[in-house]
Amino acid sequence: MFTADGKAMKICGTILLSITIQGLIIPFTFHVLERLTHNLILGINFLSQTKANIDMATQTVTFYDDLVGLNITKSNETLLRTIDAVLVPPTSEALVPVAVPSNFGPGLAIVEPAVNLRTIHLALAKAVVLPQQDSTVCKLLNPTNSSIFLKRRSTIAVINKLSIGSINVINNSDGAPLTKVTRQKQLRWMSN
Repeated sequence: MFTADGKAMKICGTILLSITIQGLIIPFTFHVLERLTHNLILGINFLSQTKANIDMATQTVTFYDDLVGLNITKSNETLLRTIDAVLVPPTSEALVPVAVPSNFGPGLAIVEPAVNLRTIHLALAKAVVLPQQDSTVCKLLNPTNSSIFLKRRSTIAVINKLSIGSINVINNSDGAPLTKVTRQKQLRWMSN
């Protein structure tokens, strides 16, 4: 083992560890080294064995031919991937089923576009969702004049936990909270 500047590093031993990436357990034998800045460094052997694909344009790394993946820039984000291959027709919207990793857990969440959507000319509507049975749907917009094909398990969004307290109440024009009474008045005014 050598450092980036070519200095030799002492290997203290090896250890078999299992890393879990979005529910996939990957066993691997790691070298134990002295005085590392990071707790773990995934080297070329690990990246080769797991068929890692590092995509700087989309800021993602995927393993085992896109079976699972991670966002490089924000480790706390969970990626959402298409369940099936999808063809989004030109100048149209599509509701696309996506897989929610089983370790995400239950509860309200917010879905936002993944960084790679810009590079493939798609837009995604941010939405508050309640995932059911490890899936939800995302609304995609294809504003182009050409169909856009997404292969199975394409990353299109990120999902993050959301608490009820983080949702704001929308007020009407006079600043008062929108209540049943004011909502009924608005509906009556709209019908007149």
